Amino acid sequence: MRACGLRLSASRRLVLEALFAAAGPVSAEAIADGLAGRLPPADLASTYRNLETLERIASSATSTSGTGPAATRSSGHPSGNTSPATAATRSSR
Repeated sequence: MRACGLRLSASRRLVLEALFAAAGPVSAEAIADGLAGRLPPADLASTYRNLETLERIASSATSTSGTGPAATRSSGHPSGNTSPATAATRSSR
């Protein structure tokens, strides 16, 4: 995040902690609720904004990685795995 010129705020840190603590894809609502008490709750609107920011960062990283559009469109991540932010955003739609 800092390499992209963004601060690692407390709310962004909480979203990242939730994404890594979750066993799989998790909704924005579940993140905002604190994963059923495992983490502190957060504002739902802030959670969505932070997920969108993380997805934008992941998207810009994949577009400049040289892996080509076909690889990133199929999975959302150049490694073939969906990034945690993308998985959370997709599962909440």
